Amino acid sequence: IDPGRPAPHWGLDLAAASAAPAAPVDTRAARRAAARAARQAAAAAAPADKNSASSTSSSTSSSNRSSSGTSAHAAAGLQGFSTKVTPSGEVYLERVSGAAAASGPGASSPVRQAPAAAAPASAPSTSTSPDGSTAFPSPREDPERLGNLRRALYGLEGVEQVLDLLCLLCPMWAANGCRLVNLATGAQVPGAPTPAEAAHTLKVLADVARRSGYGASARLTLCQDRRLLGLVECLRVAPPLLLPEQREAALLLSEAARRYWMEERGAGPQGVASPTTPAASSAALPGEAGVQEVGLSYEKLVQRYTRKGQAQGQRGRGPGQGQSSSAASGPEIKGEAFAAALWALSALAGPALFEMEMEALTRVARLSGGGSWSLSAGDLAGVMWGLANARHCSPRLPELEACLVKAGGLCSMTPGECGRVLWAFATLGYTPSTLLLTIRPDWSWALPKGRKLPKGRKAAGGLSDFTPSQLSSTCWSLAAMQQLDTAPLQSAWKELMERGTAAVAAQGDVVLTQIWQTSLAINLEASWSKEEQQPAQGGQEPQAAQAAAQQQGAQQDAEAGKRKGKPQLKIHFAGQPQAVGQPKPQEQLLKVARDTFMRQTAALRKKVHSSYQRAIANVLTSLQMMHMLEDNSSGYSIDVSLPALRIAIEADGPTHLCRNDMARMLGATAMKKRHLAALGWSVINVTFQEWDQLGSAEQRQDYLRSRIQEAVESKVQL
Repeated sequence: IDPGRPAPHWGLDLAAASAAPAAPVDTRAARRAAARAARQAAAAAAPADKNSASSTSSSTSSSNRSSSGTSAHAAAGLQGFSTKVTPSGEVYLERVSGAAAASGPGASSPVRQAPAAAAPASAPSTSTSPDGSTAFPSPREDPERLGNLRRALYGLEGVEQVLDLLCLLCPMWAANGCRLVNLATGAQVPGAPTPAEAAHTLKVLADVARRSGYGASARLTLCQDRRLLGLVECLRVAPPLLLPEQREAALLLSEAARRYWMEERGAGPQGVASPTTPAASSAALPGEAGVQEVGLSYEKLVQRYTRKGQAQGQRGRGPGQGQSSSAASGPEIKGEAFAAALWALSALAGPALFEMEMEALTRVARLSGGGSWSLSAGDLAGVMWGLANARHCSPRLPELEACLVKAGGLCSMTPGECGRVLWAFATLGYTPSTLLLTIRPDWSWALPKGRKLPKGRKAAGGLSDFTPSQLSSTCWSLAAMQQLDTAPLQSAWKELMERGTAAVAAQGDVVLTQIWQTSLAINLEASWSKEEQQPAQGGQEPQAAQAAAQQQGAQQDAEAGKRKGKPQLKIHFAGQPQAVGQPKPQEQLLKVARDTFMRQTAALRKKVHSSYQRAIANVLTSLQMMHMLEDNSSGYSIDVSLPALRIAIEADGPTHLCRNDMARMLGATAMKKRHLAALGWSVINVTFQEWDQLGSAEQRQDYLRSRIQEAVESKVQL
């Protein structure tokens, strides 16, 4: 590979990926699929054949189990191996030579009934391009098969059930270590899942894992499973890990993936034949008869779980799940696969893994121009949630905003979808100005005609249909995007305040924290709040004068509380006039929200500080500057503060920045910086990248000294 050759325009560095060492192959999936194939064939075989197979396996098992690391990679594929089964039912793969593959000991295997003259390994998995070169065929989708698979998947309840069903569907792929390319021969493995099949399977896996109570660490452990990694590889958006000598196979695979994702022509109804049928490959491979037997069992399993899913009702996320896509066209299939894959990768791994795959998915997506995909509002909401949950700020956010506007805007979404979209944009620090104009002042919404909804769901409604958690998330998102002087924010905030303390507090600490941060934003940034805080003049209502007096004494209250060791934050009820001497109906809710917020910030003092934060404190100690760790006198928890100078030093680690663009600050961090500045603090943001580039203690001292000096000079100028 020419090192100077630019990577393909779908964002993959194949040269670097091909040079990386191959990951160890997990043969559990191969053994499981081969075991099922062996049992199917062994049940129909004669006893004599079984005895022959067991005697052959006992004479060769010791040499097979003592194979080297390279042989372990080769054993991941069926090409060059015969499947053996012992009398106790143990299944293993035995290497056979070229002559033995046709008439040697491997011929006595009960599962190997393929013709003796097998074609080369590359024959069933490669095709010839017009210029005469060898190329991997581009995967093609079969809408009917995809619809049947989706109906079967949504009837499953466990993670292992989903993975086992896929291994039954694609036994050749499972027997080759769930890889697209055979590591022994460099040929493409026939019968691997298509990108759409892999995307919807990943989505069901993520949904089942969340419903089963998998935590973040358990989901990350699941992401290390060879079968799940094989599904991610089958998306054909990132280069697989291959041996160094298989760089040509990586290039051929990337070309096939480019043809699938980038060509405008989609797959028609006449997609590739099912991997469980003889038409899936042009030549027989060892174990093919057993594979066909497994395919018969798979058809029965599909029917079984399809009936089970229909009896229990459709479950899962997103529109159209569990419904047949037999009438879907090629672009629609690819669009749904893109949305399902991106949501699944984010739900499974969050910001920890699959950065390359998510970036490639956003690059190959046809969001604008000719041949663009017609993504539904539900799919787009899932895409936006996936990007924000993974802290992945894509440069195509403006195009996603245009797609949302084209789909009808926020007024054509359900309250849950609307809240997820607003939260996603606010988290990524992007303000969709055009999309925000689609919000009606009264928050009325109506779904487009023809959209299918679960039973009991409304197709139209208003602000009263938002739950307290959806209202708090919506208000926080608008506040983070500095949309405080808008009618939607004021109406949503008023509705939230009228829900009552009991109903809102029951939603948890996250909701209460969002409420208090929104209240701070209204007090500090909203113009309509400042107007109500002006002193009373000529006939002004007495409650306005009282609010102004309370606002003027906010700083004194905070200082008094600080001296007592319990920081006190001002509570202001903007937009809610109340007679003097009467308790405000929202006072209890905001007090609960304030106490929750302060309790969370105070708890950070008891936690172990990061080495990055501690290093900044150590430099300040060497400079003989009085400082505090996790100072919450302002309400927010400041990483390192200089109280005498009212300077806040924020140690911005990876959780404060976009993972693919470390120069971009997340929306929550930007809002905290604005609020601290409004409260009179000078904020110094020190990213971990800037700090790591300072190699010596002298450089770090000079860096902090200069930043603090700049903050002090700015205060003097103000």
